[in-house]
Amino acid sequence: MGGGSERNGLMRCFQVLLSCGLLCAGLAQGQTARPFADPSELQSVQTPAGVSVTLNVNYATLHAYNLETGKTDTLHLRTYNGQPVGPTIRIEPGATLDMMLNNQLPKDPPPCKPDEPMHDHNKPNCFNFTNMHTHGLHVSPKGNSDNVLLVVKPGESQPYKFEVPANHPAGTFWYHSHRHGSTALQVSSGMEGALIVDGTRTYADRAQHEGIADIDTVLKQDGGKKAVEHIALFQQIQYACRNADGKIVTKCIDANGKPMIGEIEQYGDQFGPGSWGPSMRYTTINGTVQPTVPAEAGQIYRFRLIHGGVRDTIGLHVTRSDLTADAPPTGLTPRAEQTWVERHCLKQEVPQFEIAADGLTRTSMSQKIVNVLQPGYRSDVLMVFPKKGLYCVTDDPLLPASEINSQLFTRPKGLKAAPPVPEERRLLALIEVTGEETVPDGGIRAYLGEQLYKGNPELPEDVRTDLKNLKTAAFSPLPDLRSVAKVGHQTTTFNVQLDPLEFQVDGKPYSGPEHIDKTLELGAVDEWVITSQRAGHPFHIHVNAFQIVKITNDKDEDIIDGNGKCRELALMKDGKPAPDPQYCDQIGVFRDTIFIKANYHITMRTHYEDFAGDFVLHCHILDHEDEGMMQNIRIDDPKRRNTGPFGNETMQMEH
Repeated sequence: MGGGSERNGLMRCFQVLLSCGLLCAGLAQGQTARPFADPSELQSVQTPAGVSVTLNVNYATLHAYNLETGKTDTLHLRTYNGQPVGPTIRIEPGATLDMMLNNQLPKDPPPCKPDEPMHDHNKPNCFNFTNMHTHGLHVSPKGNSDNVLLVVKPGESQPYKFEVPANHPAGTFWYHSHRHGSTALQVSSGMEGALIVDGTRTYADRAQHEGIADIDTVLKQDGGKKAVEHIALFQQIQYACRNADGKIVTKCIDANGKPMIGEIEQYGDQFGPGSWGPSMRYTTINGTVQPTVPAEAGQIYRFRLIHGGVRDTIGLHVTRSDLTADAPPTGLTPRAEQTWVERHCLKQEVPQFEIAADGLTRTSMSQKIVNVLQPGYRSDVLMVFPKKGLYCVTDDPLLPASEINSQLFTRPKGLKAAPPVPEERRLLALIEVTGEETVPDGGIRAYLGEQLYKGNPELPEDVRTDLKNLKTAAFSPLPDLRSVAKVGHQTTTFNVQLDPLEFQVDGKPYSGPEHIDKTLELGAVDEWVITSQRAGHPFHIHVNAFQIVKITNDKDEDIIDGNGKCRELALMKDGKPAPDPQYCDQIGVFRDTIFIKANYHITMRTHYEDFAGDFVLHCHILDHEDEGMMQNIRIDDPKRRNTGPFGNETMQMEH
């Protein structure tokens, strides 16, 4: 957390232990000593304009701990720089990120024919073609900036130049491959990483920075001690081992007891509704299954949470166990895990105080007990562990309509029915807390506010008092759009047509790179209403963030009733209360990705600032995007209309 050695100081001794690659195995069968470590940081070269980095796309042999067998699986996966999770890239507002992307993957075997016209844009294909997307950055979509219609073929290199505006918000963003047709397969292999815009603009100097002050500069506690920062990138590496008949074997051991190689080489049975649970794979954190995180009681921690998974919703829940920090579980199998969690965890809930959503600082912190993370989301949270002991981090089940993995719909004729998804908690990590600091039970919120107040004596008293009350409007970078009088109107509807199976936006699948679906005007503010007709989908749009204005449910009721209460907290599951908190704190919040429940309507506003050009919106269940749930968007500069093909004149288009 913070900068330099302080950011990773606590973790330094654990970095060496993770050198074995993805999901390090225990020291022996039945042991679970898998320490947490932040992703490595990509070495960069300072340039007059910013930094220069190199990313190599290549196959690597990695090793995954398999809880089902208690052994190590050997994997053969596409990676960035041979690592299980892409290295972290850091940049500052106003700087230029120069990136060389080298595609060192081998040529694709038939039927990939890159020099022939593609007749079906929405059939996953050419899995070794790639490109680069900087998810959430407000940068140009033109040329060799955040242009996802660029294609980097095997053996080719592509220079990228991302010019980050001087007024860009500091925050947590991420990068991943985004070539239509191979996106889901590559991201689910681990081709993604954190992209951090570091903030150094203080409240005192905000006049020199267009009124912007960064939340990073005030995350201090009594005595000026900085909050400890960690990155937690969640992935769902859905690798498969196959027998001689090509069928998936979850234990990765053949009939003779010999190990098999785990790969992600085809869509088919490795993607789609219901495929995650039966795969017996676990959501990983920075490439590790169930890591153990060391922490100190009373210390403020900032966790940059990034959901980089392809399709599984995470209900992140942190609780204190009844065990001491030196008594972690050993040898838990998935079947034994549920019993262990119910017996030992859930003793005291530890709140997560969200300071930023999708990298953008909120006007006030939102206290979360279960933090719902959908694919593409980022959530920056502050946490304090009140006393020493062992804490559990679990992925809790939600209502079926509230999460992706439970949304099973009738399959069209000729396709096998999706298997049921078990609704159970899964243990994601353990936190071993040491130290003698004791925060009163139920007093974490007051303790956090008091520490932020004492840690920032240089601030004006009213700003310090706001921090004490967890209000952060002075550090929220974007103006409220809800009072804008003149707005245009847009609508977007996601749908899955069943027979024949099609993934659609506004009634049709993706039409290819030459077709513009929506033309917008630079400088305008539009109000969008987005909805989904079948199942829930995470809506994501490139270049410009949007502000949530209103959310109505499937009964056309505003989720916030006339008394200011959230109707989502009164939902029922099997006749019992099962509240869904994911929308209750979203009104007025800026994001770049939002989950749309089936038949809900989300009203949002967005200002098309700074950049004309062509980009996309799509579902962030990335196999849905690959199979057609995507649209091309154009922002026209009224002073210079673009009449060329999608992607602009400098784009290298695939045909």
